[in-house]
Amino acid sequence: MNQQPNRQVKIDGLALKLKSVYRGLPAWLRFILAPLEFVYYLDRVLRPSLWIMTGEETSSSRELTIIFAGNNQNRYFLKNLAFHNCSRDENIGKTWLWNVSKICRSYGQHDTLRINEIPRYLRILFKDPMTWYVPCWVYGELHLSADQQQLVRNRSLRSDINKIKKANLTFETASDTADCHEFYHSMHLPFVTQSHHDGAVVTDYADVLHELKRCDLVFVRNEEERLAGALIRYSKNRAELWFLGVKDGNPEYVRLGVIGALYYYPILYFKSKGIQRVDFGPSRAFLKNGVLQYKRKWDQTLNGTSRDGFLIRPSSVGPAVKGFLCNNPFIITDRGKLVGVVFADGKEQLSHDFLEQTSRQYFLKGMAGLVVFTFGGVEGDEPYVVPSALSDRIAVRCVGRDSRDRRD
Repeated sequence: MNQQPNRQVKIDGLALKLKSVYRGLPAWLRFILAPLEFVYYLDRVLRPSLWIMTGEETSSSRELTIIFAGNNQNRYFLKNLAFHNCSRDENIGKTWLWNVSKICRSYGQHDTLRINEIPRYLRILFKDPMTWYVPCWVYGELHLSADQQQLVRNRSLRSDINKIKKANLTFETASDTADCHEFYHSMHLPFVTQSHHDGAVVTDYADVLHELKRCDLVFVRNEEERLAGALIRYSKNRAELWFLGVKDGNPEYVRLGVIGALYYYPILYFKSKGIQRVDFGPSRAFLKNGVLQYKRKWDQTLNGTSRDGFLIRPSSVGPAVKGFLCNNPFIITDRGKLVGVVFADGKEQLSHDFLEQTSRQYFLKGMAGLVVFTFGGVEGDEPYVVPSALSDRIAVRCVGRDSRDRRD
């Protein structure tokens, strides 16, 4: 059983190398090879790798099985999200998308989640009840029209800025390839791999060098050395914080405040250059995600999603499935708009205080609203009435009655 996962890891590694070579080819040759690229894409979408992951669910401490079809990076992300320590993983191999349901039925129905990674245009093929389509990534931007005091009105953000100043962190720009090599290999790679381990999504160094001519490379440093860096990409009157890095992935530097400095100083830099919009890049579409919550401090507005997403469908709802859903609120699309989804285990949880706290914690700019799903009955003869102060932002539904996200 160990040979198959190892073989798949080698295949995934070879595919990454081939993609890197492909991106380095002349444009005319890439055009000729475009049909092969499309065939590769179709094979990835229609014949994903299928994994069975079983372990102790984080919040309920009950056994949960996740049947996942998709790529390895997203599998590791979901695995870390769901399980307390480790899980027992079985790789079934490449499987045609239309055969996944048949294979899933053979693994029983007790506390099982089925998660398929599919492009959003294939959602319409999956019309099962109790189904949610969660983008793999959501994108956001910051508008810089406000003055600086308005920009840093968040109390937690002001605390971060005070920490930056107390640590005497400063800011510098660079542009040559030696600086780029230092940033990529001693900051970006260690930081990403230590933060996300096998789930790390790493941009190839050749792509970074290719983009360098339309980028600024910035560093945060103390008096002695560079501690962190970021690559900033420009297009028209926009700037994108493309990706970040911390020297050697050192958590001490993170605690010192370098991540906050990699947002704060470039934003001041953009304002001085007259740039009005900052692209904050992708974040995971799970509402407790640390990166997403940090960007919320800066008052970012969500403005888009990735092409692919997770189709989440419980085969049965037991304590472990409830635990996963309640512990991992997420974002879906509803009629072309972004909607936050939060789960509550029973009507008794739906107090005014609970709904107010949910609104404060999970409502993000760019969302059309929040939906609270309850596993207890709140619909039917006695529908739950949301307090009028929150009715324009929150709706309450019952799992199993109106759970499926509407189609765009």
